[in-house]
Amino acid sequence: VSQSRYFHSSCKHKKDGTLINVFEVARTIQIDESEDFLLLIVCTDITDKKQNETLLKETSELNRKLLEQMPVPVAVLSKEDIIDINISFQKLFKLDNQNLKVRSVIDLVSETDKLLLLQAIQRIYSQHDQDLVCEVGMKVQGKEKLKILILGNLFTNKGRDYILAVFSNITEIRSAENNLRALAQELSKQNEDLKRFAYITSHDLRAPPIVTGK
Repeated sequence: VSQSRYFHSSCKHKKDGTLINVFEVARTIQIDESEDFLLLIVCTDITDKKQNETLLKETSELNRKLLEQMPVPVAVLSKEDIIDINISFQKLFKLDNQNLKVRSVIDLVSETDKLLLLQAIQRIYSQHDQDLVCEVGMKVQGKEKLKILILGNLFTNKGRDYILAVFSNITEIRSAENNLRALAQELSKQNEDLKRFAYITSHDLRAPPIVTGK
């Protein structure tokens, strides 16, 4: 019958002097019905587990630093849920401490483009060989609207799929394109008017002079 039990992690030396991590489970056991108790200790070598945990922690910290140092807005998504963002992402969408934890990237997307982004995300999850490419309107503090190009790749961590997405502000580019398109249309109209005027002028020049009688 067990009387008491405890758990303990420690470092121990093997006979050859190697230092290992050990997880100990100890308990007292009673032999038959006598008053004598024995202490039973089971030791498990957890050195590899500890090393993996340390490596995982270091890798996680390195990834965090790399994410923060990226000069472009980046977010890690679990489907449309936001798992992590970097400082550039915070600055682009003007997220302060009060609204820093945006739960879903869909919350930042304009109403007219929500379905477009959802379909693009579902497509990358159903077809793992595709990249996420989507252009949508996104809101800054619920007001200002930006034109954002989202480029993302699917990756797996601990058996779960995530999207590493870059958010590029192309508002000025699209505005310039629209202005150029409007200018091209205006020039085309003016060119047609000029051709029409040239045709009429040419026709008038070819017409015989009108002779009036005295």
